[in-house]
Amino acid sequence: MEKAEVESRISELEAKKTQLIDKIKELNNTIRAKERQLERSAGVDRDAPRPGQIARELEQMEFRIATAAYTPKIEKDMIKRVNELQKELAAAKEADRKRRKLMYAEGDLKAASEERAKIEKELNDIRAELKTLYNSRKEANNADRKDRAEAERHHSQDERRRKRDREFREENAEHLKPFERFVSLEEIVQMKKEKSDEQA
Repeated sequence: MEKAEVESRISELEAKKTQLIDKIKELNNTIRAKERQLERSAGVDRDAPRPGQIARELEQMEFRIATAAYTPKIEKDMIKRVNELQKELAAAKEADRKRRKLMYAEGDLKAASEERAKIEKELNDIRAELKTLYNSRKEANNADRKDRAEAERHHSQDERRRKRDREFREENAEHLKPFERFVSLEEIVQMKKEKSDEQA
C-alpha cells in the first residue's frame, strides 16, 4: 500500500472505531439500566397465579350469582368470594405486569450483551488492522527518514567537495589562469608566420 492509501485507511478505521466505541458506551448504559431494573424486580413472584385463571373463576362465580337462586347466607359468601377474587385478580394483573416487564428486561439485557460482544469482536479486528497499518506507516516513515539522512549526507559531502575546490582555486588563482579552449584562425596564421620567420 502506498503511504496515502495507508493514511486514508487509518483515518477510515479510526472513525469507525470511534463510532463503535460510542455504540458500546450506549449499550453499556442500557445494560446497566436493565441490570438495575432486574435488581429492583428481584422480589417478583414468578409462580404467582395467572390473571386469566382468576378472571375465569370470577366470571363463573358472577354468572352463578346472577343466574341461580341461593339463600342469603350462601349468596353473601359468594359475594365475599367475588370481592376476594377481584382483589386477587388485581394483584395477579400487577404481578403479571411485573413478570412481563422482568421478562422483557431480561430479553433486552441478553440482546444488548450479545450485540456488545459482536461489536467488541469487530472492534478488536479493527484494532488489529490498525496496529498493522501503524507498523507499516512507522516502517515507511523510518525508511523516509533514512533516505533523507542519506540524501543529506550526500549533499553535505558534495557541499564540502565544492568548498574544497573553491578554496583550492582561490589559493592557486595565480597558477590557474583561465585559458581559451579554442585557438582562432588568426592566431594560427600568426603562429605559422612566426615559425616561418624563425626558419628563414
